[in-house]
Amino acid sequence: MNVKTLVYLVVLLLVINIAAIGTIIYERVTRPEFAFPPMGMGGPENAPEASPDSWRPGRDFGLRPEQMQRLRQSGDSLRTILAPETEKLEEFRRQLFDEFGKDEPDRELIHQLVEEMGRIQTGIHLQVVDNILRDGALLDPQQRAFLLRMLEQRSFRQQRGPNPDHWRRSGRRGN
Repeated sequence: MNVKTLVYLVVLLLVINIAAIGTIIYERVTRPEFAFPPMGMGGPENAPEASPDSWRPGRDFGLRPEQMQRLRQSGDSLRTILAPETEKLEEFRRQLFDEFGKDEPDRELIHQLVEEMGRIQTGIHLQVVDNILRDGALLDPQQRAFLLRMLEQRSFRQQRGPNPDHWRRSGRRGN
């Protein structure tokens, strides 16, 4: 390895290290913190200050300990109830892709599988909605509004993909 290549390599590593240090400083110093105080140091009165975008898993959004416990139990029981339906859905999905992989797939079987998967997914969605409604009764009005905004943003994010503005950027055809 000649000296010129070694100098370029050292400069490249130096730039990478400076970028990493800049990122660490940004994360620890300048990035806005979550709006709610740690659990036990505040209550639902803090809920309107937070936005669903600033919420991260594991952070409290103004829940009292008994609310957190009941919501965890509710989520655990929902996952237990939905486990058989999810397994059926996965089995149908495997059958569907097995059928797609054949030289001459059976169109009628594919349609039946898709319809059955749709029925299962509809049942799952209805159970999730019922669970959300039950869980909403456990929350204060401010917490319920926060939860609704968070679910709404998540729903639209899933619908549009990871970047909600992806299809609205200027300079694209049709905008």
